[in-house]
Amino acid sequence: MKINNSFYHSIISGIILEDTNDSLIYKNDFQHTRNYGIWMSSGKNNKISSNRVSESEFGVFLWKAHNSLTVRNGFIANQKDFCMKESNDNIILQNDFMNKRFYKNQFAFFDCDNNTWDNNYWGRARLHPKYIFGKNQNNQSVTGLYVDDSSSLNIDYHPVDRAYMI
Repeated sequence: MKINNSFYHSIISGIILEDTNDSLIYKNDFQHTRNYGIWMSSGKNNKISSNRVSESEFGVFLWKAHNSLTVRNGFIANQKDFCMKESNDNIILQNDFMNKRFYKNQFAFFDCDNNTWDNNYWGRARLHPKYIFGKNQNNQSVTGLYVDDSSSLNIDYHPVDRAYMI
């Protein structure tokens, strides 16, 4: 399945995909979605690329999503930019996370393992690895070092110093 070049504004949710494999969500614009910009569950080998999600409750939510790539997306002023639950072996690469001044703890991870974060922009230049802070299933603030009992580290070892301007 391929979903591209669409604009979603002031709706309940943008794109919801369930039980899908090898899908592409590409070059879409999500603004003011009440729930999710992109929700993907029970799938593998999917690609979320070159989308822009702004002022939504959740930018991207992956649930039981595996071996998927999230690349070159822009996240601006969302309550939660990126959440994963029971999702493993995903790559989050070259995205712009631009809303550090609006909300704290824009990430959440539950029962996840072996997800790779690399070359993302985090709202400002960074010289050192970026520990990704979030909230756990009990809504407690946590660092990227501990999210829940079965989550691995959530660290971008190679953050970039300039936004990709997606």
